[in-house]
Amino acid sequence: MKVAYCLLISLAIFCSCKKSNGVGPTPPGSKVTVYVSGNCWDSLNARWVPVYWEDATVHYLSGSNGKNSCAQAIAWSNNELLIAGQARDWLPAGGLWVNGISKDLGLKDTAALSDILGMYVTGNDIYLAGYGVNSGADYGPSYSYAKIWKNGTITSLNSSPGYARAVGVTVVGQDVYVAWTESKKNGYDMAVYNKNQNTFVLDSLSPEVKCQAICSSGSDVYIAGVMYDSLSEKNQAVYWKNGAPIKIQATNENNTYASGIVAAGNDVYISGEASLSNADYAVYWKNGTEHRITDGSFPAVAYAIALSGADIYTAGMENFIPMYWENDVPHKLPLDNTHNSYTVTGIVVVQK
Repeated sequence: MKVAYCLLISLAIFCSCKKSNGVGPTPPGSKVTVYVSGNCWDSLNARWVPVYWEDATVHYLSGSNGKNSCAQAIAWSNNELLIAGQARDWLPAGGLWVNGISKDLGLKDTAALSDILGMYVTGNDIYLAGYGVNSGADYGPSYSYAKIWKNGTITSLNSSPGYARAVGVTVVGQDVYVAWTESKKNGYDMAVYNKNQNTFVLDSLSPEVKCQAICSSGSDVYIAGVMYDSLSEKNQAVYWKNGAPIKIQATNENNTYASGIVAAGNDVYISGEASLSNADYAVYWKNGTEHRITDGSFPAVAYAIALSGADIYTAGMENFIPMYWENDVPHKLPLDNTHNSYTVTGIVVVQK
């Protein structure tokens, strides 16, 4: 079960893309609510619809004119739940839902921000990371610009059209960091990040390398990705700290994939998948050391990760059923008879 590269980046009390002050005990008497974003097939209306779960309750979000829509990222800020992704009309357009209600992004050209893959919220500022076309550019998928949207203003990150998609954004002080993937001239992808609109290449030598998620802790910025190792002929999860690569533990897996990332203090947690010849495990890595969440009885993958106090929450799929795990304890997310083919894209954990 290969991790889908369009998946999302989560925000939580301590979570990916959100600056953390470290992990501590959950305050006595506090109640934890777990929100998980995803997508499902509406068999009655024959369309994809975005969905989120609030603990054991499922909520379906409205799309655009009855077309396919999707949720890619989730955040909690100022007592509001924010979900970002794509709302399709004649052309795809970036979408944002606040407390389940769609929000006008002020896009004059709906294709200017075709899809949102990552989100960061600080105070009253909302940053959205994704891709789209520029005025007069080809509307095909090979001509996308990596972009960020801040409170109504869109900024393109690459100067020429090509396959480029921003997957996540984080803010450290006054500095804005964006992780994105761009195609090289040979057609393979390279991992890139942008700091205040200055671009830095993380890896241009590997045959294929993609950014998956970004987060920050203190002044440190972490980016998770997936690279193809031509020597072992395997896909390998990888992450960078302030632009420097750090190895993730390699055991006997055929392939490993990173999906989400969160940092608390000096500890870095990455969600993903480890694939052996006969089993796919949902996993997370803490400071590069692998921890298997599932036992391999069914195919499984973790798409997102969040922290709350000393507890680790991951969200994903096991045996094609949407799940989240609290310290490895599984929680199945409810389904109904008219919606199926679910996938999971993000998780946020809120203490109330």
